[in-house]
Order: sequence, then C-alpha cells, then structure tokens
Amino acid sequence: MVTGASVAFILAVLVLLLLHPMPVSSQSNLQQEQMSKVIGDVLKAESAGAGPEEMGKLVAGLNSVLYLENQFENLTPQDSNKQSQLLSQITTALASIDAEANQTEINASHRTFTNHIATYSLGVIAAFIATLIIHYALLLRRRGRVKRVFRMKIIAK
Repeated sequence: MVTGASVAFILAVLVLLLLHPMPVSSQSNLQQEQMSKVIGDVLKAESAGAGPEEMGKLVAGLNSVLYLENQFENLTPQDSNKQSQLLSQITTALASIDAEANQTEINASHRTFTNHIATYSLGVIAAFIATLIIHYALLLRRRGRVKRVFRMKIIAK
C-alpha cells in the first residue's frame, strides 16, 4: 500500500516536471554539457587514484568556473561585451580543467598500476623467501635426525 502510494507520488511529480516549461538557451545547454563532461573527467581522475592535492586543484578550477557562471548570470542583457568575455573565460577554463583532469587521470592510473605491480612483486618475493626458509628448516631437521641415528648405540639382546 505504501509502495503503491510512493510510486504514484513519484509519477505525479515527474508528470508535473515534464509539463512545466523551462526556458533554456542553446549556449547554456552547450556549457552544461561541457561542464558535465569536465565533472565526469574529474570524477574519473579521482577514481583512478588522484591524490588530495591534485583533486584540490581540479575542484578549485571547477569552483572558479562556477564563480564565472554566477557572474555571467547576474549580468544584464546590455553588457554584451562582458558576457562574451565571461563566456570565453568559462570555455577556456573548462578546457583547461578538462585537459588537467585527463592528465591527472593518466598519471594516477599509472601510479596505481605501478603500486599494484610493486605489491604483487613483493608478495611473490616474500613467498619465495618463506619457501626457502621452510626448505632449509626441514633440511636441518632431517640432518639432525640422521646424526641422532648414527650416534645411537646398538645393544644386542
């Protein structure tokens, strides 16, 4: 009963949202697509293993883009020169952040791969050393038994 009511509520909200007209300009769509792509690349860099310093740099760049977009939205239509200047700054900043995010992702994935290889190599080396230690321990134990056998005295009954 509760599930059916919640599904009906969600459907009603979706229908209302779809029927509500939203004015969107083509420039805004293009910027949103570019911003979404940049955010996706930043997330890929994070999932590849980027460090806090690298991520902080990328997030600071994204924050600066958001600041520029906020300034752009607050401009009046009479400030067309300032609008075009801000648009070019936003586009340049997004391209720069995107390139930096891609490079960070590449560096982080290489670093992660190198760390995995080093870890697995150390595991193999440790297993080899453990095998050698066990082998020599068994040899020493066997030699001790042989020496004890030769030291035994044979007593006739």
